[in-house]
Amino acid sequence: MKGWKGVLLALVAVAAILAVLAPSWLEDWNQQRAEEARQFRQQGQQFGQQADTQQCMDKALDGLKGCQGNTCTINQGIFLKACLEVAQPNPVLCEGIPPFRNQMLEEEKEWARFFCRDKAISHEGCRFLLRRQQSFCADGVAVDAVSNEQTGGE
Repeated sequence: MKGWKGVLLALVAVAAILAVLAPSWLEDWNQQRAEEARQFRQQGQQFGQQADTQQCMDKALDGLKGCQGNTCTINQGIFLKACLEVAQPNPVLCEGIPPFRNQMLEEEKEWARFFCRDKAISHEGCRFLLRRQQSFCADGVAVDAVSNEQTGGE
């Protein structure tokens, strides 16, 4: 029984230490993420001022190569969005892009999978960036969105 009390006491001590340290660690991490996001947004805007929308997409996809994790995907998504906001339009960006939908169809999932494979981008973020591209090409309006007129709302 003494052994269990010691283990329980150790667990309580670890929990107390974590409770004290976790808020500052989380605050530091949030500040670091916010700064990183600001940097990627600024880089996207700077690049976009000298580029067209297709170049923005190509640069963001290239940014996925060699990086890992969700943070990489988020950063490239921030870069792409900021870049597309200021870049010169290029109609090539939207050629052959499936319509943007809230619920992707199986054919659209296959399109994304094959596109990423053909570009040799194994990173999961590739599909996320393609969704951004679809949304941009559709002005953010999904073809399967239910309008207020259809639902009788205002």
